[in-house]
Amino acid sequence: MTAVHVRRLHSRPMMPIRKRSCALAFAACLAIAACGGGGGGGGGGGSGNGLAPFPTESTDTLPAGTRIDVASKNLFQMGAGDIWHYASLDSGGNPTGVTVTRQVTAGPDQAGHVSISDDDGGFSVTTYLVSADGLLDETPLGSIPASAQSIVGAIFEYATPLYPVGTERRHVRSGPWGEDLDGDGIGESYRYEYTQVFHGL
Repeated sequence: MTAVHVRRLHSRPMMPIRKRSCALAFAACLAIAACGGGGGGGGGGGSGNGLAPFPTESTDTLPAGTRIDVASKNLFQMGAGDIWHYASLDSGGNPTGVTVTRQVTAGPDQAGHVSISDDDGGFSVTTYLVSADGLLDETPLGSIPASAQSIVGAIFEYATPLYPVGTERRHVRSGPWGEDLDGDGIGESYRYEYTQVFHGL
């Protein structure tokens, strides 16, 4: 491998600014490793740094314990135009002064898909499938090569019923990326990890 790049996709513990509130902390990160045998630095044809590509892995670690049914609280309204405002918290649970706004910008359609915009200083739109099991992100890494997407699959961004307070839900995906990003003739590999902790209502 000649380079490793880590990109923080989400890192924002959130608490809705409303009387009824739930606090969810979630983080997702993606590492892409550029694998190659070329050395750097003048001698030509070195053996690289000797690191192996990420192995193929698809692991879901789900917490034990009684899950919490919040369906009656209607915390996640999914009608077009529904909007939420959250106070962003740092890793210690302290307000950062940033307000996060989420809004249903389209849907739900006949298949149950909704598009939700996020604005936390950077604007993005994600399409989810709404189901009895929560909000399913069918393409959590967006448009990526088919070989990577076949391993990543779909991940519930918000799973319902909620998992017990203080427990961590963790999903790990890794394997071949399906493209040669650095042009050395060898395809890259990746590792994606999504973790979420429910802190309470």
